[in-house]
Amino acid sequence: VTMALEFKARSLGSLGQNADAALAWEALGMLPMFEGMLDNAVVEARNAHDWTTLARVAQARGERSPTMKPFADGWLGEALARQDRFQEAEPVLRAALQGQPKQPFAWANLARCLNEKKAFSEASDACNEALALDPKFAAGLDTALKGGSLVFPDAETAERPAPREAAESRHAIPHHLRVGSLQRHPGRDPDGSPGSLSPCWR
Repeated sequence: VTMALEFKARSLGSLGQNADAALAWEALGMLPMFEGMLDNAVVEARNAHDWTTLARVAQARGERSPTMKPFADGWLGEALARQDRFQEAEPVLRAALQGQPKQPFAWANLARCLNEKKAFSEASDACNEALALDPKFAAGLDTALKGGSLVFPDAETAERPAPREAAESRHAIPHHLRVGSLQRHPGRDPDGSPGSLSPCWR
């Protein structure tokens, strides 16, 4: 059964049927001893922009693997923010970052939540945290400061958060990359391009 589910999940993913692949990985990940496969469901749910599945998988991951709870909360917060449920997303993301602060995309999603409620100073701080962990956020933040929406690195070039990786030392933010202040600009962010490895805001 497990081999058949894995083959199905991989086949669906390779065919670009990401929503179905996410469900297949989720089914496999819910079996005893296979909870790590839920991480693959996270990737495919992002590809499909299936935020409902992402939220469900993230909750299951946190419940089944307590040590993964901070990362699972980061994914859940992302799913909520992607559905414009910013008030719900903010405390989840804060909990994620309290448990594991070295999550650049969690900081970036928190920045968007704060920006939405016009907490610009806090949003700026959150953006700087994301920049300290991953300078690739610079291009997106530059767009935001010039009058666009918050934009984060394209998934094709961004690294996927690695839950089992040892946390690396934080890098200082180059002066020219630091965010001084954020302003809320009219209009909503359009839906982003598929995130094969990590979420992105476009």
